[in-house]
Amino acid sequence: MGKHLTYLLIFGASFALIADSLSAQEQDLRPIKHVVADSLQNNSDSSAVTSPSSSEYDFSDRQDSAYYTAMNLHIPTGSRLQYDLALSESVWRLQKDLESGSPWQVAINNINSIPREYFAPNPVDSYNHQYNIQQALSVPNMNTYSPYGLKIPLSSIGKLMGLVQDVSPKMSFELDYNTDVEIVIYSVQASVIATIFKGAKTPGYHTYTWNGRNDQGKKMPPGDYIGEIRIGKRKYIRKRIVIY
Repeated sequence: MGKHLTYLLIFGASFALIADSLSAQEQDLRPIKHVVADSLQNNSDSSAVTSPSSSEYDFSDRQDSAYYTAMNLHIPTGSRLQYDLALSESVWRLQKDLESGSPWQVAINNINSIPREYFAPNPVDSYNHQYNIQQALSVPNMNTYSPYGLKIPLSSIGKLMGLVQDVSPKMSFELDYNTDVEIVIYSVQASVIATIFKGAKTPGYHTYTWNGRNDQGKKMPPGDYIGEIRIGKRKYIRKRIVIY
């Protein structure tokens, strides 16, 4: 019997709180209802419904009618706020994206985020490209172009035949036995610019490339330089190097 009485008291208290809340909401809407009713009485000759703030702002007839309809629905304030937030979420996200950078920067970031495999050429397009080149270079009764097999650039053929001078900063040499090697870069005034290597090397083929800087790490200006490979005490290999 005591438990049932307790449940009745809790139910009664909850019902009283709900009733007070509904009464408070009704009292909050009552001034608005009176204003709308007064507005309707003052403008009985017009089919449009005016809003309470029509004296301060200009609203269309459709906006005033929608306002009056919304007031008669008695939608709780929390529900209306949640609905308005849902409508404005997309606008708020767009504003945050614009604050993160200019539209141009946003577009650049979107392009950079595209996976690189999307830029890979289509196999069909690659075949068509090779076929069009072959057709453009075709000569009757002659095989002037082959998309397959070994391809050697003309510059490499010229260097091999001595028709084109190699002025790149790449220097190569071959050793038959262990010996001391020193690789030095000179200016045209015969002053030492950089020492690339100095020490003992084992037999085999070796390649070194000058990075265009002196021993202090400063980048050298464009111009002509001389690369010298000293093998032991009697053999020297010199090469012209051009920095553009």
